[in-house]
Amino acid sequence: LVCSYLGDRKEQQDAIYGSLVKDQAVAIVADGMGGLKNGKCASNIAVKTMQELMATNPRKKNMQEFYFNSIKTVDSAVYTACKSKGKSGTTIVSATINKNRLDWLSVGDSRLYLIKDNGMVQLTMDHNLKNYIERNKDDKELIESLGPIDETKFEALTSYIGMNGVMFYDINTEEYNVRSGDYILLTT
Repeated sequence: LVCSYLGDRKEQQDAIYGSLVKDQAVAIVADGMGGLKNGKCASNIAVKTMQELMATNPRKKNMQEFYFNSIKTVDSAVYTACKSKGKSGTTIVSATINKNRLDWLSVGDSRLYLIKDNGMVQLTMDHNLKNYIERNKDDKELIESLGPIDETKFEALTSYIGMNGVMFYDINTEEYNVRSGDYILLTT
């Protein structure tokens, strides 16, 4: 199931891919960054590149390693394709279910939720200024080096695909098992 809402924007900059073959499901969602040029192009390239990588590496047993190795390739593809048109970028979240195991990758603030037992849990962390400061709050030298912090910039991304060197990303570090009746939700 895919839902999209344009709102008051002039164009939809989201790109998606989904596949279900036997006991393996794949879902990818990317959200082009509207504040930068060519967000739609960036999200389409990110999803297409991830899809191609998955097609050439079907049924990977170690999806964490696959996702880790994919980050640089997807980032480089977006950066290379869009750099002549100006700075561009996209967020991305990808989830795979192989039999009952859930694995994922996220960069930026596109999110993955697991819905089970009448509850919903966000499995990814947004890569934004607010979370960066929270993660590093005990590093006084680093926090001071940021200078005055404008709280209106808390949602600014600290990592995204197309920046030519992804700094932060989420890949699950523990095994998540899903069962019949569980749902995953990818959002932008």
